Amino acid sequence: MTRDQFLSERSKLYLDRYADLHSDLKIVAKPIGIPHLSHPFEFVDAILETYACRRLPLPCFENNECISLDTINIAAKTAEDLIREMFPKSQHIRRLYAAESYPIANAVVKLIDELKQSSKDTSYIRVFSGHDITIIPLLLTMGLKNITIPPPYASRLVFEVSTFIKLPLF
Repeated sequence: MTRDQFLSERSKLYLDRYADLHSDLKIVAKPIGIPHLSHPFEFVDAILETYACRRLPLPCFENNECISLDTINIAAKTAEDLIREMFPKSQHIRRLYAAESYPIANAVVKLIDELKQSSKDTSYIRVFSGHDITIIPLLLTMGLKNITIPPPYASRLVFEVSTFIKLPLF
């Protein structure tokens, strides 16, 4: 239910605040396979997934107008502005993001606890893989404010935990 409430809140804010952008994006959304556009991230994701990540030229239409990097940047910036505005105000987005970030945060906490309890050398690496929709909730839930939304392509988040083994003195 929280996800549906968040999506509804997000769409309403977007449509109310950015009606002109929505009209512009809707014109180019259908031909590239987005039947219903309720948020600019949908547009950005479709463009990145279908064209940019495959290094294909951005699509052009019958009137010889093409989607430009400016259009993508405007949509991404609008999506970022909406998330930054909604996160402190919306109980639904905070609950959803906390729930989405819990598995990784919990695993990191358990790992730290294991390392604190261990007396042996525990040199190893644990890798989690995700996407922008994994990183954004985690960073915002952790209270980090100076982040880029969406994160740059191939971003990573590193938790480095070191343990020190007490060596006997001579």
